Amino acid sequence: MFQCILIGDYTNTNDTIRSIMSLYLKDIRKSYGDNHVLEGVTLSISEGEIVGLVGRNGVGKTTLLKIIAGVLSQDEGVVTTSGKISYLSERNPLYAHMIVKEYLMWLRSIHGNELPLSDLDEIIGKVGIEKVTGVQISRLSKGYKQRVGLASVLIPTPRILILDEPINGLDPIQIKEYRSLIREIREDKVIILSSHLMQEIEAICDRVILLADGKIVTDRYIEKKDQAVGSSILIQLDRSCDLREMERLEEVDQVFIDGSHCYRITPTSNQDIRPLIFDYVVSQGARILEMREVDTSLNDLFKTLS
Repeated sequence: MFQCILIGDYTNTNDTIRSIMSLYLKDIRKSYGDNHVLEGVTLSISEGEIVGLVGRNGVGKTTLLKIIAGVLSQDEGVVTTSGKISYLSERNPLYAHMIVKEYLMWLRSIHGNELPLSDLDEIIGKVGIEKVTGVQISRLSKGYKQRVGLASVLIPTPRILILDEPINGLDPIQIKEYRSLIREIREDKVIILSSHLMQEIEAICDRVILLADGKIVTDRYIEKKDQAVGSSILIQLDRSCDLREMERLEEVDQVFIDGSHCYRITPTSNQDIRPLIFDYVVSQGARILEMREVDTSLNDLFKTLS
C-alpha cells in the first residue's frame, strides 16, 4: 500500500531554510551492509515545485524516496518537512477485487473520514475517474489504475507527494494525460517523481536532480530554453569549490554541478564570461584544469546516464 504519514512542522531556525520550504534533507546516508547507497544527500524543495529524480538503476532513487516518505529510516542525517506525505510506489498496489468508489471510501475511513465527501468527489473529477467509480479495479485499464492510485494518495491531502516511476506501462496518450493531472494538482504541494525517461522529466518537471554513486551530482532547474541548444561554460577544477555563489553575479544565470569537481555555468547573455570565471575560481584558491564551451540541452546533461 501507499504510505502517508505526518512528519511534523519546521522548528529549525537556520536562515538557509526559508519558511516556504516544504522539504529539507541534510546529509542523508544509508547503507545495506557494505553497500553505501546514499552518501550525504542534502537538498531543499519549495512548495509548488515538481522535481524529477533520475539516475541509473541501483543508485538509490527509491531508497531516497522511501526515506523521505518514512518507509525506511536513514542511518544518518535529518529529514524535515512541513506537513503530510503521500507515497505511491512503482507497483501502485490496489485491491483489485474492490469497486473503485468503495476502495476510495475505504481509504477515506482509514484516514478518519477527515476528507469531506465533496472533496473526495472533487478528487475523483480531477483525476478523471468519474466514469469508472462503479467498476471493479481488476477490470480497469493500466491508465485508469494509475489514476485511481493517484486519487488514493490525494485523499490524506498531502503537502508532499512522492511518485515512484508513475508512468511505467502507460501508452503515449495516457502519459500525456498523466502529465496534465500532475500539473493540475501541483498547487501548494511538493511533487517528487522518479523516472528513467528523460523526455518525461523535461516535459513535466520544473527541476531535475541526478543521483550517482549515492550523491547528488546535478541539481538544476529546467527552463524552456533547455529545449533548444544554447551555450555554457564547462569547467573542471582540481578540488571542490562553492561556485553556486556566482549566481549572485549579474553576468551569471545558473551554476550546475556536472560531476566531481566539474561545473557547468550558463551566462545571462551571449557575453564571454570566461575571464569572470577564472578570476572567481582563483579567488577561491582553486585551479582550473579544463574550461570549454558546451551545449546546454537537457539531453546533453543526461549523457552521464548512458
